[in-house]
Amino acid sequence: MAKPVDPNKEEKYATSILNRKELPNRLIIDNAINGDNSVVTLSQQKMNDLQLISGNAVMLQSKCRETICIVHADNTCPNDRIRMNRVIRNNLRVHSSDIISIQGLKDVQYGKRIHVLPIDDTVQGITGNLLKVYLKPYFAEADRPVREGDVFIVHAAMHAVEFKVIKTEPSPYCIVTSRTSIHCDGDPIKREEEEEISLNEIGYDDIGGVRKQLVQIKEMVELPLKHPQLFKTIGAKPPRSILLYGPPGTGKSLIARAVANEIGAFFFLINGLEIVSKSAGESESNLRKTFEEAEKKSPAIIFIDKLDAIAPKREKTHGEVERSIVSQLLTLIDGLKQRSNVIVMAATRQRNLIDPAVRHFGCFDREIDTGIPNAADRLEILRIHTKNMKLDGDVNLEQISNETHGYVGADLASLCSEAALQQIREKKHVIDLEEHTINAEVLNSLVITQENFRFALNQSNASALREIVVEVPTTTWEDVGCSDHGKRLLQQLVKYPFQHPEKFLEFGTTPSRAVFLYGPPGCGKTLLAKAIANECQANFISINVLELLSIRTGEPEADVRDVFDKARRAAPCILFLDELDLIARDGSVRYGGDAAHRVANQILIEMDGMSAKENVFIIGAAVGCDIIHPIFFKTGRFDHIIIIPLPDEQSRLTIFKVCLKNSPVAEDVDFDYLVNKTNKFTGSDIKNICLRTGQLAAREFIEKQEQTTTTTTLNQLFKISRCHFDKRSLVHPDEPFYFADICAGPGGFSFGFTLKGKSDFALQKFLASTPETFDPYYDVKDLDGDGDIFKSENIDALQNYVNKCTMHNGVHIVMADGRFSVEGQENIQEILSKQLYLCQFLTALSILRLGDHFVCKSFHVFTPFSVGFVYLMYRTFNQISIHKLVTSRLANSERYIICKGLREDIRDIVRSYMYEINVLQNKCNANSEDNDVQSIVPMHILKGNKNFYEYVRDSNNQLSEHQIRNLRKIRAFVKSLFDYRCVYSLDDPILLLSCGRSSVFPMELRNKDKQWIPLERTQFRNELPPYTLLLTERVQEQFNDFTNVDIESKPCIEVRGLWIFKFVQYPWTILLSKSHQSKFFHNQANRTSIQSAPSDWSHVPFLRLMLENSFYWYFNHRDDPVKKSNFIAFIQEKKT
Repeated sequence: MAKPVDPNKEEKYATSILNRKELPNRLIIDNAINGDNSVVTLSQQKMNDLQLISGNAVMLQSKCRETICIVHADNTCPNDRIRMNRVIRNNLRVHSSDIISIQGLKDVQYGKRIHVLPIDDTVQGITGNLLKVYLKPYFAEADRPVREGDVFIVHAAMHAVEFKVIKTEPSPYCIVTSRTSIHCDGDPIKREEEEEISLNEIGYDDIGGVRKQLVQIKEMVELPLKHPQLFKTIGAKPPRSILLYGPPGTGKSLIARAVANEIGAFFFLINGLEIVSKSAGESESNLRKTFEEAEKKSPAIIFIDKLDAIAPKREKTHGEVERSIVSQLLTLIDGLKQRSNVIVMAATRQRNLIDPAVRHFGCFDREIDTGIPNAADRLEILRIHTKNMKLDGDVNLEQISNETHGYVGADLASLCSEAALQQIREKKHVIDLEEHTINAEVLNSLVITQENFRFALNQSNASALREIVVEVPTTTWEDVGCSDHGKRLLQQLVKYPFQHPEKFLEFGTTPSRAVFLYGPPGCGKTLLAKAIANECQANFISINVLELLSIRTGEPEADVRDVFDKARRAAPCILFLDELDLIARDGSVRYGGDAAHRVANQILIEMDGMSAKENVFIIGAAVGCDIIHPIFFKTGRFDHIIIIPLPDEQSRLTIFKVCLKNSPVAEDVDFDYLVNKTNKFTGSDIKNICLRTGQLAAREFIEKQEQTTTTTTLNQLFKISRCHFDKRSLVHPDEPFYFADICAGPGGFSFGFTLKGKSDFALQKFLASTPETFDPYYDVKDLDGDGDIFKSENIDALQNYVNKCTMHNGVHIVMADGRFSVEGQENIQEILSKQLYLCQFLTALSILRLGDHFVCKSFHVFTPFSVGFVYLMYRTFNQISIHKLVTSRLANSERYIICKGLREDIRDIVRSYMYEINVLQNKCNANSEDNDVQSIVPMHILKGNKNFYEYVRDSNNQLSEHQIRNLRKIRAFVKSLFDYRCVYSLDDPILLLSCGRSSVFPMELRNKDKQWIPLERTQFRNELPPYTLLLTERVQEQFNDFTNVDIESKPCIEVRGLWIFKFVQYPWTILLSKSHQSKFFHNQANRTSIQSAPSDWSHVPFLRLMLENSFYWYFNHRDDPVKKSNFIAFIQEKKT
């Protein structure tokens, strides 16, 4: 009866067959990566058994050689193993997994003198003192045992030099100390004089990140080649072939060479691309010759690289040559004799590219995935590639391994080479490239730094990013801002089966293997999947279904199988299928057509074939579940559905804190305010806000850093403050943008809209808004308001109305405008409009949402009232700025104030205060006495705020200077150019003279006085048609505007021939062209034009006016109503 197996003592299957009979001092050699040339390690228990202590000298003996080393304890080393590096193995002439004996040495003498010489091919191109640069630093690190005939490697100056021990005194082996005399005299030893192979050949310790694969390969290669009698005894056929598959650069060829070197087998390389020949039978002949040669030189390993070029799938081959090669290869592998001691290894990028006949039992039936290295594997690879490099103390290989996600071994080797090359570039100034050799001291100064690796990272790319990457995520629940309900469900569905599978068996059930997440984009579905994978310490594979449609055209099912196969091999693993709705829609229309249908079917097949033992969990994600075909939600598939809604207040708070946890945040940043402002925002939206806000703060800090040299001031500025968030839009893209324009009433002008009356301005012609009128919608005591903004009840009613329309959020921006200002009334403008401005500000505070903006008018002349008005805005908003419009209308004397970012802490206080001021002003207006509100903020408070006071003063001076310059330009413009436009009418004979753009003088010819009088004093109401151009306008049209032109010092040139003249006999008007060669008769009634005189025009009075130097006119039916001399004299008078 068989004895029960104790599970606690059960050994791993992969390595149990390699165990040997335990002997007291006989141990199995194991690899020590980056181990010391003089040190071997044992387990503490084995050292106790052999009565050794750490630091003892020991003698190591193989069948043909012996050497001396120092022994140390290593608790990770198995009891039957001894770890040593390749240098010690070469001195013993042994390989990994060989057996050696060990014994302690008690009386080892200290060396008096040793003589060593370098190997010639390792010192080529090196000059200088080898003893100083290499040997003395090497032996100064520790007391090292040496033996005559041993070879050791010294790494220095970014180079590895091999030395051989020629002579030791006083005995064949000794310990080199600081008192030992070291000599390096003589010519270097030639490589061919050494009886053994070079230490630079590839071995197991030159390969990193493939420990699991090496264990399997050693089992399938070393056992058949070194101990074939094991299989013969039990009557089994030993493995003869192995297929390695994985992305390029993962070490497939390196593994094959290392195995051959370690076991001492001949290595035959067959390149799949080179062996294929167009000549009939030549490729098959090459294969036969290689196999015959391998059998003669057994033990041997035949390595076929790029097997897919020799044995592609039959449906992809179009000729008999490829099929014949496949048949020959199958025949040769099947015909290998059991005693031939030949192993065939092959490599390919994807095993699905290989002909299935090659993968059957007896051929390449053993398949090993080299895979993409994870962070720990990458660290091991980096240590191997940097073991011969001189690294600075700041180099952090662990950090580099974490930042090289998707890098394979070849990428990491290239990364190390690029870092070394960058260090050489930095030392070009001390390297004489014209010399044939480089001094050893110069080489010794080369040290690779972390900055060199950082440069190399920026220059390199991860080739495996194009493949499916497997990694354990670092995302935690603290990084996820979503509902706790979704987290709990995921933990129950995913975590429990991974960590407690036996409980489900005890209850006679099987756990779910898939869950479906749905919700708006950016709500954290991917983050949830990564967080649960991190908590379960499971591998994570993320696939967008679009990748399955685009990885390889024509074979979507194979791509799906590859993904699921990789998930099975990476178990425990979570497979995340994103945007599943693109291929699993309920209906005939799918993204991608037939390919999408095939992908969806293959996913269902793979899910149905997934067993609980495979330890793979599938998470699907989509925007909604109602569009997914119900077949995906059957039992055993996505039988659990979890909705991931928009983040609530607590979730949004978590997202803000997570996004800003590594940022310097000022104390004025109110997270509750940000949470309230971001209702209906997704987590992705909030992350984008934090990202853009941080970038804005960084740019501002850089700009201020260039202007400020005080460190204390810079440290205070180095924070993200609330004003940075206020500068970012917190309006959701789907949220309506509310805009309020507080108009001044009939006749008012509000940012481009002139309101002349209720029916004159029709918003149905304004495409940016729905047709509405300007009736006051708000009501007071169930009655429509009268629109009087001075009344407090109207303001309150408007506030209630806006809150109702915006769900108590308010509007995003308020723009307010005052009345028309009239030239000459600037001094009394405050008396006319100050209450209007005050109530507009009060209304804005009542309806504006927090953090948003307000634009209004202020007075041209600053008084205590107007400055106090601006000061209240300065305290209520995060930023204000005062501007003056550039206009040719001299009467425009207002200033505009732009207020950004309404503050929460003081809004209600200022609103209450302004409310009281308005009530007081209404009482003053109702009182017959001459009472008025003259100031709203005491002067000592205004002057006490230095920043505000200086800004108002400097702004006032700058705007005044700017306005003076503009007025001077206008004055010079009018002085230089005159528009003599004359109008004559038979029914109402009037001459109209326009000097410039604002001085218009008519003369009524029926008046006996016949004097030019200002337009304002006449009843002249004839309106010129819109196509009539003033001379000044025509000049502007040709020479653009006069921005940045000093008109006073550089007068404009008067342009001849640009006059347009007009006279009227209704409905006809005559216009002369610019050349005065032709005239047009225009009918104002039906808007038609002709060139010949109208037939109903009985007599045509002709009036022509030219420039002053050629000025004349005449009438053909009466005498001149005005003497020419009088007309010219008037013009000269106006010009002066």
